[in-house]
Amino acid sequence: MSPRLSRQERIQQDLDELLSQSAMLAKALLVRNGEFFPFGATIGKRGKFNLVTPTPEGDRPTSQDVITAVLNDFGSDRDALRATSITALATTESGAEAVRVELEHADGPSIVIALPYSRKPNGSFEYGEMEAHHTGRRVWLDDPKPRKKAPARAPAKSTAKRGGRTTRQAASSTKTSKTAKTTRSTKREAGDTAPHRATTTRTHAEPVRVG
Repeated sequence: MSPRLSRQERIQQDLDELLSQSAMLAKALLVRNGEFFPFGATIGKRGKFNLVTPTPEGDRPTSQDVITAVLNDFGSDRDALRATSITALATTESGAEAVRVELEHADGPSIVIALPYSRKPNGSFEYGEMEAHHTGRRVWLDDPKPRKKAPARAPAKSTAKRGGRTTRQAASSTKTSKTAKTTRSTKREAGDTAPHRATTTRTHAEPVRVG
């Protein structure tokens, strides 16, 4: 029987799992599609990991539309959750492409992790050192309100500064769950979080600021 975790250990474990699973899926989608739509993930009260991939209104939603839909799902279901994450493509202050994972815990911190990457001539990806900083809470607020649909705008840079406490990478990889959250969400395969192909690579998966 596993020893009972302390409150702080459980918080750390939840954030580690969200980061590990989300980063692993993001890397797989980059290899498969070269880009992806933002996606959410949660840890439920009983410790179950779920993907959250809602379908916003409209035929050609932007990345910010998807993030808004994910946040609305989180807000409506937060009483049944322990922790959440939003993973999206981003651009660091230095102009580097990055995978950005925004983590929030009901009983702990809200942290943004940026994982810079570069594309090699052979099509593979090389990842840099993770950077982290604390950010404001967006799920467990005193008075959560539905968020308005974001208008389509030019992508903004996502700043990822070094500092703050980062989560540890999970000691061992765990199998990514394919169970999508059903409340106000559409069940889809994990790979379907990728945007429809367009003539320009980033038309539907533009880097966005999520912090």
